[in-house]
Amino acid sequence: MASKTVFISHVPIPNPEIASWTNRYTKLIRKNITVFDYIIAPEGIKKISDIKYSFIKEPTLLTYKIGKLIPYYKHKVYWTALKKIINSTTNVTIHIIDNPNILFAINYYVTKNKLKNKIKIVFHMCGYNYNFTETQKNTFYKAIDTLIIQTNSSINYQKKEIEKGTCNIFQIYNGIDGKKFFRINQNKKAILKNKKNITTEKFIFLWVSQDRPKKGLTIILKAWEKLIKKFNNIELLVIGAAKTNEIKNVTWLGKIPNFELPEYYQLADFYLFSTQCNEGFGLTLGEALKCGTTCLASDIDPMKEILNNELYGRLVKNPSQPKSWSIAIQEEIEKYSNNNFENIYLKNIPNKIYDYKNWSTSILKLILKDEIH
Repeated sequence: MASKTVFISHVPIPNPEIASWTNRYTKLIRKNITVFDYIIAPEGIKKISDIKYSFIKEPTLLTYKIGKLIPYYKHKVYWTALKKIINSTTNVTIHIIDNPNILFAINYYVTKNKLKNKIKIVFHMCGYNYNFTETQKNTFYKAIDTLIIQTNSSINYQKKEIEKGTCNIFQIYNGIDGKKFFRINQNKKAILKNKKNITTEKFIFLWVSQDRPKKGLTIILKAWEKLIKKFNNIELLVIGAAKTNEIKNVTWLGKIPNFELPEYYQLADFYLFSTQCNEGFGLTLGEALKCGTTCLASDIDPMKEILNNELYGRLVKNPSQPKSWSIAIQEEIEKYSNNNFENIYLKNIPNKIYDYKNWSTSILKLILKDEIH
């Protein structure tokens, strides 16, 4: 019996909704159809051809109630599907994508059934940390054989938490599709602005995120109210957040289809990444960088790493203070104006920065490494 490799996801693969990691891994699997033998996931609208699926049912209200009485019952369906594969082969390598609760459940049942010698667990972490309790932390790291993380900043954090020798850690930067997100010249930028009915007479700032307090939009809007008293030639485009109130020189675009986002990064002069928390990577910041937009980001790990210690863009100190943003924005407008309205950081940014091809090459190499299998 040959060894098998299993991909476990808590959402359908492919996923009909917008989610960066699901798109990334779906593309990886389609182009490298033999990298995983099975996918264990909820059933979606479509399947990836030539891949064996074990579909799991979504938890019911009864499942939640029983789960309060029986440990890890809610995620037992993943173990039931996995056990069939384990019983039919000599050993199994399991890849769990960014869901510690599934990991906890599988580890519980693997340990209970004394099957640890037959499996290896590779955990793909998309965030920065999970804010575990001490008990959860110890279980998490001891359950994993290999941990894949997006930034070195996160690795440094994890190493403080992990007992020496508990698991292997590897870092691979997020991958962004360079065929969709790329730089354009000033003439094409002007054409795009006209296409979107956006004035060419103003500096265009862009903010893109989910509408959550920790993303810092409120702070940006407070800074904006001060800025528009000094600058009439600035406009802020807000994507992904619901309109809160009427603010001069702010355009609320709501939710934009994923395929349209590259054009907004390309037409913008400045991108504001105002997170108030540690991000796993900061996908929208990476997308803006690839499109050549001048980026300003909160000086919170791992943004210093993503912006390469300000070689690629501006870090805003004290990012919870609107005044910090208004000062940084004013200074960057001045630099931009004095540089013939070109991104002053552009000369330092590699064309292939954070590219999907680099990610896919690295992740495949890692998946196929002997030390994982």
